[in-house]
Amino acid sequence: MKKICTLLLLIVGSFSLVLAQEQPAPQLTKATTVEYVSVSVRSFLVRKNYVAYLNYGDSDARSNHIMDKTGEKREFTNPMGVLKYMASEGWQFVAFIPDDDGKITDRAFLMKRELPAAN
Repeated sequence: MKKICTLLLLIVGSFSLVLAQEQPAPQLTKATTVEYVSVSVRSFLVRKNYVAYLNYGDSDARSNHIMDKTGEKREFTNPMGVLKYMASEGWQFVAFIPDDDGKITDRAFLMKRELPAAN
């Protein structure tokens, strides 16, 4: 009897684990599209501020700085400030990409946002 109960619990537990891991695919309508961007955060050598570079996958990562309204490179006091700024612009955090080259100052984030599809 113990073996049957144990076997039954294992089957039910395995089934519930499989159901818990299933995630529905995001439902995108024809009116929306998803845009991804890689955000590289770098610190200055002298000052303790950070700048961020946006890479949409179609150009050089260092050419797309986050700019302020006057056209100057926007500076942040820490890497999380970059995430807060991007969230205020409608981006959602997807993943943190650690630096594997041993460089201490490099940080990268993957972000996404949904946009209305161009007609």
